[in-house]
Amino acid sequence: MRLLHTRTYQLETFLGTDIPPYAILSHTWGQDEFVFEDLKVPIADQLDNPKRGLRKVLQSCALAIKDGLDYVWVDTCCIDKSSSAELSEAINSMFAWYRDSSNCYVWLEDVTLGEGAQGRLGDFDASNWFRRGWTLQELIAPHGVAFYDSKWNLIDDRYSLAGRISKLTHIKQEILQRRHKGCEEEKNVLLRIFNEDPRCSSCGGKDNLRFYLWKTPTAARMGWASRRRTCRAEDEAYSLLGLFDVNMPLLYGEGRDKAFRRLIHEMLQHNQADSSILLWQTSPLDSYTNLCLPMDLGPRYFEGGVSSLHLNSMWPKPDLVVNPRGLEVSVWLAPSSAISAAKGAYGSQQIIVSWLFSRRAQGATDPRPWAFSSCLCTRCP
Repeated sequence: MRLLHTRTYQLETFLGTDIPPYAILSHTWGQDEFVFEDLKVPIADQLDNPKRGLRKVLQSCALAIKDGLDYVWVDTCCIDKSSSAELSEAINSMFAWYRDSSNCYVWLEDVTLGEGAQGRLGDFDASNWFRRGWTLQELIAPHGVAFYDSKWNLIDDRYSLAGRISKLTHIKQEILQRRHKGCEEEKNVLLRIFNEDPRCSSCGGKDNLRFYLWKTPTAARMGWASRRRTCRAEDEAYSLLGLFDVNMPLLYGEGRDKAFRRLIHEMLQHNQADSSILLWQTSPLDSYTNLCLPMDLGPRYFEGGVSSLHLNSMWPKPDLVVNPRGLEVSVWLAPSSAISAAKGAYGSQQIIVSWLFSRRAQGATDPRPWAFSSCLCTRCP
């Protein structure tokens, strides 16, 4: 891991776990970024007329110094993107790097603080930062996050803005505020923005981000990314590696669909996905194919996600098994000739509906389901 020293402006390399405390910058890329190759010329020699991208690096260094930190990590200049091996390692490690940072500064270059409460956050909700794919993990992974406007005025921290951000992103406040289950009221706030020993902001228990994510259904986490976009098609999948705790090689050029299917395969192979991954959504039923697995399956098919309560009421929960032939799953089977779209397309041919999830009435002992959710269809001759 390369870190930029906040005073000497020199890159230093650290290996293994011997990494000093550091701040990290979250931002959206622009046209005039300060990249790794620009460091061939000492930063001190570029201060008279710094490019736009260098200014935010310098501002990050200034904030880190104020917070007592000697190092910062900025994705534009701390990764040698000419090396595919280094880029792959960095992307596979990025979630952990944000998680392990002491401070995370979010610079919203399209937000300017106005007068009064409404003016203060008037542009916040519309910021492009909330619609970029890579910034999802940058919002969730760090324990402490502070937001700054275009002029580097402090807007507020993630803890204080959790309610607003939750409405924008559909991410639960307990994740944004790092509250354990049951800690609904603020009892003893141990943390506001930054702390070297991350703990629950209410009860003081250890901050276990993986637990927060593990108890959130896979489909819900996919839903968080449903309205976010990336410049490169494959990054739609690669930007989710850390969120689902998987690693895989990067193959730029394979396309979005193959990249996403590889991601799903890795999630299933390493038990990082629950059965809600099968709860994709499609457009209104206008053809038989809409009931089948979309060929271009991606986060947008999980918009709205699925609640934990919804999953807990489902029975039975299908086990997912990956084998050389594909995915094995036990499902309910039911003949259906009443699906108008399918009947219109295939006449009187019988349609077998494979119900992926079934719901029983509360307290019912009859194993037969009374409601269904999500299905696959096959056509019988």
